[in-house]
Amino acid sequence: MKIGFYDEFKPCVLKDDGSAVDISSAVSSLPNATPQLLLEGIINNWDSLKGPIAALAQSGPSIASPRLRAPVPRPGKVIMGEGNYQEGVPVSPPRPLRTFFKSPDAVIGPDETVVFPKFKPVIFNHEAEIATADEIPDPQNLQVKYICNGVVRQNYNTSDADHPIRFMISTISHVMTLKPGDVIMAGTNHGNLGPLQDGDYGEVEIEKIGKSGHHVRDDLKRKWDANVWRDPALNAANRQKLQGTPTTGSWPIVPPQKG
Repeated sequence: MKIGFYDEFKPCVLKDDGSAVDISSAVSSLPNATPQLLLEGIINNWDSLKGPIAALAQSGPSIASPRLRAPVPRPGKVIMGEGNYQEGVPVSPPRPLRTFFKSPDAVIGPDETVVFPKFKPVIFNHEAEIATADEIPDPQNLQVKYICNGVVRQNYNTSDADHPIRFMISTISHVMTLKPGDVIMAGTNHGNLGPLQDGDYGEVEIEKIGKSGHHVRDDLKRKWDANVWRDPALNAANRQKLQGTPTTGSWPIVPPQKG
């Protein structure tokens, strides 16, 4: 089931045809001072709520063309994977896992607008990334696409990840407490990354999960060549240069031996 929010952040189940079913009655006993708090309650009580929510999703009235909101409205932490793909070239010894934080206030919902900040950047690039578990038997075998104005740019499989999602969760858990509603973005293959600019419409499409789009607004109307994408061959060549070179730090964590 795809749990989300619609209209004024009412909880719902999203259906494959794009409609939604309100599940407010199934979760009415949970604290709901904020949508995020309600979502965390659903996650914490999933074992007891799954049945009633599934029944309501089957029997409840469908809401056609709902205004969907961010499924995780304000996560406690947003942890980003940095350079977490092999670009088609496995490197030995393996590179360390690198992550960084992003502001929870940066979260927006489907079809909402990304507003570029008014500072001078090198470029604003898109990145299509995955984070989810429900009904996905193997998150390391999913096709991921990024589509800009109807043109497919990124098109890669999560099997290219340098560090699998289960390893990321385990490793990050060694240095901080992960809580229900936290978001980990698992990084991206950098082949065919291109610029985003004012007026663009971008979509992330992930196999077995679905598609989510966003508008782009830049009040400064900055311009980049929309046809210049990052060459996958160049990414692969840069990875190849790392073969046999030492890594820094103590990552990746190796589980302790038993006995």
